[in-house]
Amino acid sequence: AVNFDVNPNFRTAMMESEPILKGSDARLPNLVFTELMEAKGVPVLDLHPAFVSHMKGGGESVYWSNAAVHWNIPGNQLVGEQIARWLIEQKLVPVNHN
Repeated sequence: AVNFDVNPNFRTAMMESEPILKGSDARLPNLVFTELMEAKGVPVLDLHPAFVSHMKGGGESVYWSNAAVHWNIPGNQLVGEQIARWLIEQKLVPVNHN
Protein backbone atom coordinates (compact mmCIF):
# COMPACT_ATOMS: atom_id res chain seq x y z
CA ALA A 1 0.00 0.00 0.00
CA VAL A 2 2.86 2.40 0.74
CA ASN A 3 4.50 1.74 -2.63
CA PHE A 4 1.12 2.18 -4.31
CA ASP A 5 0.94 5.68 -2.77
CA VAL A 6 4.53 6.82 -3.33
CA ASN A 7 5.80 5.02 -6.43
CA PRO A 8 4.00 5.95 -9.67
CA ASN A 9 5.71 3.11 -11.58
CA PHE A 10 4.59 0.57 -9.00
CA ARG A 11 1.05 1.99 -9.02
CA THR A 12 0.88 1.87 -12.84
CA ALA A 13 2.16 -1.72 -12.93
CA MET A 14 -0.36 -2.77 -10.26
CA MET A 15 -3.26 -1.15 -12.12
CA GLU A 16 -2.16 -2.74 -15.41
CA SER A 17 -2.05 -6.19 -13.82
CA GLU A 18 -5.20 -5.61 -11.74
CA PRO A 19 -7.50 -3.12 -13.56
CA ILE A 20 -9.97 -3.22 -10.66
CA LEU A 21 -7.45 -1.16 -8.65
CA LYS A 22 -7.93 1.93 -10.86
CA GLY A 23 -9.35 4.68 -8.68
CA SER A 24 -8.90 2.61 -5.53
CA ASP A 25 -7.67 3.87 -2.19
CA ALA A 26 -4.63 1.94 -0.99
CA ARG A 27 -5.45 2.94 2.59
CA LEU A 28 -8.99 1.55 2.57
CA PRO A 29 -8.10 -1.74 4.34
CA ASN A 30 -6.30 0.21 7.10
CA LEU A 31 -9.19 2.66 7.44
CA VAL A 32 -11.81 -0.11 7.67
CA PHE A 33 -9.69 -2.05 10.19
CA THR A 34 -9.11 1.08 12.29
CA GLU A 35 -12.82 1.89 12.30
CA LEU A 36 -13.74 -1.65 13.37
CA MET A 37 -11.16 -1.73 16.17
CA GLU A 38 -11.98 1.74 17.47
CA ALA A 39 -15.67 0.78 17.58
CA LYS A 40 -14.59 -1.98 19.99
CA GLY A 41 -12.49 0.43 22.04
CA VAL A 42 -9.17 -0.87 20.71
CA PRO A 43 -6.74 1.92 19.86
CA VAL A 44 -4.93 1.53 16.55
CA LEU A 45 -1.73 3.10 15.27
CA ASP A 46 -1.74 3.33 11.46
CA LEU A 47 1.89 3.40 10.31
CA HIS A 48 0.99 4.04 6.67
CA PRO A 49 1.12 7.87 6.91
CA ALA A 50 4.55 7.76 8.57
CA PHE A 51 5.99 5.51 5.86
CA VAL A 52 4.46 7.60 3.06
CA SER A 53 5.73 10.85 4.59
CA HIS A 54 9.21 9.39 5.10
CA MET A 55 9.45 8.07 1.56
CA LYS A 56 7.96 11.16 -0.11
CA GLY A 57 10.35 13.31 1.94
CA GLY A 58 13.32 11.54 0.41
CA GLY A 59 14.19 9.45 3.44
CA GLU A 60 16.37 6.40 2.99
CA SER A 61 14.78 3.12 2.03
CA VAL A 62 12.84 1.38 4.80
CA TYR A 63 12.70 -2.04 3.10
CA TRP A 64 15.42 -4.64 2.56
CA SER A 65 15.04 -4.33 -1.23
CA ASN A 66 12.73 -2.85 -3.85
CA ALA A 67 10.81 -6.13 -3.97
CA ALA A 68 10.74 -6.71 -0.20
CA VAL A 69 7.94 -5.94 2.23
CA HIS A 70 10.08 -6.46 5.33
CA TRP A 71 11.54 -3.43 7.09
CA ASN A 72 15.27 -2.93 7.24
CA ILE A 73 17.07 -1.24 10.17
CA PRO A 74 15.93 2.31 9.25
CA GLY A 75 12.41 0.97 8.75
CA ASN A 76 12.41 -0.60 12.19
CA GLN A 77 13.76 2.63 13.68
CA LEU A 78 10.97 4.61 11.99
CA VAL A 79 8.36 2.19 13.33
CA GLY A 80 9.90 2.16 16.81
CA GLU A 81 9.83 5.95 17.00
CA GLN A 82 6.22 6.05 15.81
CA ILE A 83 5.11 3.40 18.30
CA ALA A 84 6.95 5.04 21.23
CA ARG A 85 5.45 8.46 20.46
CA TRP A 86 1.97 7.00 19.99
CA LEU A 87 2.08 4.98 23.22
CA ILE A 88 3.05 8.09 25.17
CA GLU A 89 0.39 10.24 23.46
CA GLN A 90 -2.26 7.59 24.19
CA LYS A 91 -1.11 7.46 27.82
CA LEU A 92 -0.47 3.73 27.45
CA VAL A 93 3.01 3.81 29.00
CA PRO A 94 2.92 3.04 32.71
CA VAL A 95 4.39 5.70 34.94
CA ASN A 96 6.99 4.45 37.38
CA HIS A 97 6.29 6.02 40.79
CA ASN A 98 9.51 4.90 42.49
